[in-house]
Amino acid sequence: MLTESHPRSVVAPCFQPHDYDLRAVQEALPDFHARYMARSKRYVYVIDTAAVRSPFLDRYAFHVRAQLDISAMSESARYLLGEHDFTSFLAAGSEVKTTVRTITVSEVITKGNKVFFYIQGGGFLRHMVRNIVGTLLLVGRRKLLPEDMKRIIALKDRSCAGPTAPPQGLYLIGVEY
Repeated sequence: MLTESHPRSVVAPCFQPHDYDLRAVQEALPDFHARYMARSKRYVYVIDTAAVRSPFLDRYAFHVRAQLDISAMSESARYLLGEHDFTSFLAAGSEVKTTVRTITVSEVITKGNKVFFYIQGGGFLRHMVRNIVGTLLLVGRRKLLPEDMKRIIALKDRSCAGPTAPPQGLYLIGVEY
């Protein structure tokens, strides 16, 4: 709640009123936890493949100066679907009870010079999406084959997967409770 003692600039300094829309408001139970009670989360990672990097997109998309094989990336992304042990995509130093996660959506879509990787699942490991994107980019650059994604998952070894993609370009676009 915003009050005179908590001006907008203190509560949300980077958001302006036109940055978001409220569709519904519902009182949460006292024990509600936004992170741990989510049934599903959906992310998109945006890659800009324009020949020249745009300074306007620099903070919002990862610029890649390479022709990407989108078909191979799409094929590779399908290996992520279902329940798997995602240890190969776990950030170093992470402490979790289990590395098994279920992915229900994993698709690569292009629109002009933009590549969008959509992924949805019951939960994600720290840097999991960015580590997957780093691996998909290796597939897109033809340094890995699409079926290598299946092998990387099975190996349960972070050193077998691609590098961690940078944070710009990653967006949480939906949460289901």
